[in-house]
Amino acid sequence: QNNNGSKTRKRTKRNALEDQAGLFSQWVLVYPTPLLCYGAASTSASRFGKFMEILFHPSGTLQGATVNTYLLEKVRLVDRHANERNYHIFYELLAGIRSNARDKDRLLLESCTPHHFKLTASPSNTYRRRDAVSDEAAYHNMRHAMSAIRMDQEQQLDVMEVVSSLLHLSNITFLSHSQSDACTLDADNHHLPCALELLGVSLLHLQDALTTHSIQVGNELLIKSLSLERCTKALEALIKAT
Repeated sequence: QNNNGSKTRKRTKRNALEDQAGLFSQWVLVYPTPLLCYGAASTSASRFGKFMEILFHPSGTLQGATVNTYLLEKVRLVDRHANERNYHIFYELLAGIRSNARDKDRLLLESCTPHHFKLTASPSNTYRRRDAVSDEAAYHNMRHAMSAIRMDQEQQLDVMEVVSSLLHLSNITFLSHSQSDACTLDADNHHLPCALELLGVSLLHLQDALTTHSIQVGNELLIKSLSLERCTKALEALIKAT
């Protein structure tokens, strides 16, 4: 009877290890899908590097894996050739939620297409991928991959909110005040409240971050207004950093 109990426990442990190995294997297989959406543009060629370390159990089963990314070409977000796309994720998001009213409302992207945003607009209307992949299908594949690595729907939409915020941020404009060479955010720009809501910041905090520069001199904090050119650079820096 003790032997039977011992065999049962061993069998249960072995089954648990096999289930875990199967789960890790699934993760390893699907992890490239989201990475390519965020790190590839025009084709499936990556604009980033990735190093993957796979760990195996002495029995030979997959035990775990780690992925490190580096050298992401962030400048593409704000500066690219006229005939090139930005990163796939922006076009995939806009195409993937076209028939999902709830997600469009949550992400503040009602009736939006690539030509509505500076981040995705192209003078040559270069919106199609060169690898013949459907943006809409790629978006749904990415969401499926996120579910496979145990991201629930709320977590996935939180990530998509960041992507949507970048689209709206790229359309933010500034008003220049000639008397003081200072700038303020254009409050009449309808993309501004969308960006504020998606990022969860106040108008005052975003305006301070993008239009002023603080200098500590001894015990005194000096706040200097930025020129229009420097405000634009600050906005580009925020987009790249986000």
